[in-house]
Amino acid sequence: TESVDVEDAQKSPSTEDITQQQQQQQDQEQHEYDDDEESSEITSFLKSFDIDTKTKEITTITSRHPNTAKRYFEKFVPTTISYELFWARYFYRRNEFRASIPST
Repeated sequence: TESVDVEDAQKSPSTEDITQQQQQQQDQEQHEYDDDEESSEITSFLKSFDIDTKTKEITTITSRHPNTAKRYFEKFVPTTISYELFWARYFYRRNEFRASIPST
């Protein structure tokens, strides 16, 4: 019978290990692609976003949602994030959410 060096057996990756590594690499590449794609979508959205056209809507949002939107607004603006960036992110995510809902 063939003797197997225990140390060599422990160092050699199994087929399962190699498959897991390949899957992790593919997942990482997909994540990076998704980030790039989302980044370009966000950049495009931010270029077209005009805070001045949203003033009335922002007032409505904060009055209708005092425990969510208003609370986060008061917590983060202006100490952590600017007024415009807070609302740009809000409207981007809201549009993204609405787009994900199947139309009936």
